[in-house]
Amino acid sequence: MLDIVKLEQFTVLARHGSYTSAAAALHVSQPTLTRTVQSLEHTLQAKLLDRGRNGVALTEIGTEFLQHAEDLLRHAVSIEADIADRSRGIKGTVRFGAGPAIGGVIAPDVVQSVVESGHEVTLSIVLARAQAMYSMMLDGDLDFFISRAPNPGWSDKLQSTVLGYARTEFWVRPAHPLAAQKRVTFTDVGSFPRVCGTAWNELLSARTSPELAKLVYATIEVDDSGIMNRLAQDTDAVLISYLDPGLDGMVRLEIADRGEELGDQPVMLSRPAHRTLSPAVRYVMRLAADRARASYSLEEVKHPW
Repeated sequence: MLDIVKLEQFTVLARHGSYTSAAAALHVSQPTLTRTVQSLEHTLQAKLLDRGRNGVALTEIGTEFLQHAEDLLRHAVSIEADIADRSRGIKGTVRFGAGPAIGGVIAPDVVQSVVESGHEVTLSIVLARAQAMYSMMLDGDLDFFISRAPNPGWSDKLQSTVLGYARTEFWVRPAHPLAAQKRVTFTDVGSFPRVCGTAWNELLSARTSPELAKLVYATIEVDDSGIMNRLAQDTDAVLISYLDPGLDGMVRLEIADRGEELGDQPVMLSRPAHRTLSPAVRYVMRLAADRARASYSLEEVKHPW
């Protein structure tokens, strides 16, 4: 049976790469660390570290074991926090992420609900691309995130739930030359600057023909819904968004040659597959999921948390 204390000592040693500095950080002796490594290697029947003149280096198996050890330690911390939170009620820090457009829709209502609830919950919200949020979540810096369908290659690390479906729309200010035009084509859209989040161009290359991608790729990429909305209000840039941006007078363009290439995309909530969630995280996840469900028109979602 693996010992949590030994796992922690091993991870600190692996990070420091030195018995001397790791022992100082842990406030234990170097012989204690040596015995810890020997015990783990005996239990696993595998060599985890190579010791040399310049310190220690992980073996291939040691590198793999380090990832498992860090996952187990994070899980242990989550369990402790979960039990403590249950005894104190809903409180603690919740860190979640969302794509820029999605976050602009759901984050304000989530924040308002938390503030009005009276719970002692501190929120940290990140608006970023799914790849960046996935990396943050693996590092323990995010509890969950909401985005378009995540990369299928991440399925072993994520537990994902469909919350609704997003349809790409094109929006312009009332004074825009296209606002009064009865028949708008993608060629017309391509005559003006286009603004969207940084994931849009990557999505186009995977889902559409080169001809269409050339007409509707974002010439202005920014992961901030406030900036995107301001540009659409004050310039002739076409705002590419999945929902009504909620700005006064904005006009949704009816695209005559839309076709099926820009079909609806699933909006999904993703959380770590093997991490215990605190009551505070589960509470905020429910708020975010319900707000996304209402926005993206999925009639019912069963919360698996």
